[in-house]
Amino acid sequence: MKKIIMDKKSIMDKKITIDKKTILGIVLDKRKRLIAGFYMILGILLLVFLISGIHRKHNSKAAADGEAYIAAEAAKDPAAVQAAMQGRGDAGFTDSLQDSAALQDPAAVQNPDTGITSDAGTNANGIQDPANGMTDPNQAAWEETENTVRAEVQAQMGPLYQQIESLEIPPMSTEQLAAYQQIFANTVVVGDSMAQAVYDYGFLDGNHVYFIRGEAIGNLGGQVDEAMAMLPSSVIFFSGLNGTDYYETPELYAQAYAERINQVLAINPNTRVFVCSMTPPSNELAVYREDLARSPEYDAALQNLCASSTAIYMDLNWMVRQQLYLPDGIHFGEEFYTVWMQYAALFINR
Repeated sequence: MKKIIMDKKSIMDKKITIDKKTILGIVLDKRKRLIAGFYMILGILLLVFLISGIHRKHNSKAAADGEAYIAAEAAKDPAAVQAAMQGRGDAGFTDSLQDSAALQDPAAVQNPDTGITSDAGTNANGIQDPANGMTDPNQAAWEETENTVRAEVQAQMGPLYQQIESLEIPPMSTEQLAAYQQIFANTVVVGDSMAQAVYDYGFLDGNHVYFIRGEAIGNLGGQVDEAMAMLPSSVIFFSGLNGTDYYETPELYAQAYAERINQVLAINPNTRVFVCSMTPPSNELAVYREDLARSPEYDAALQNLCASSTAIYMDLNWMVRQQLYLPDGIHFGEEFYTVWMQYAALFINR
């Protein structure tokens, strides 16, 4: 009887042992399947990343090729550039070519502010002539063009003045924003944190805004190249108070700005260039930041630069209200940029 009981116990122990091994095997097998699935997903993600990288590299090369093409063709034949831009549906580009057709006089120009006469085809600021690649064309003709633009803009600014004066600035509806984004379809914005806000507030996407926060205008050559690779018909420069810290004098600031404008025109001589004024610091900040308080002098140099070149100055000073500043006293809130978007559209949509 004892033997029989022991045999039964042995059988039971063996069965239990088998059951434990079986269960353990199932658990291990499931874990292996999970691990295998994980590595399979990881492999798929790696493959997608590699394909995406190849695609981005291809697009970058295509953009660089496009930029090189525009620069080369502009040097040989502006008509070829016109044909290329029309091929991508850029109606505004044709207008800019027509505007510049009568502005091809490379005669020496005297700067009305400094009295400095430059070499034939140049001005004291060194801005290139977008028509022939030399430098600034007939000064009176450019001033007439800028005055025409400014008069057309002024005629349509009534509602914007009312918004600023009353500080009742309604946010854009989805439909309004889409309409303005269409106006900016062939325009890029280049600058520092002032330009960055156009992107941060969602007015334009990353294909239309190129910036380095806290950087001076003279160091934005890479951003200009990236922006021009998009083949824009218009470029808006929007740079803030970094210039007063980086450049000892307003003249050096204007010279650095001239280099960036020249860079645009070297790639496509028919690009319309707009330059936003340097906005001042808030009254509170200006009290203890004397370097920033010099901004009106730098802005005056910027205005003179535009007056003696093909670039058009976009005065933002009328928009400045203490209530629209962010707490840092340098940057502005979304309401300011809501008006800026509408104001800039008046220039590029003329």
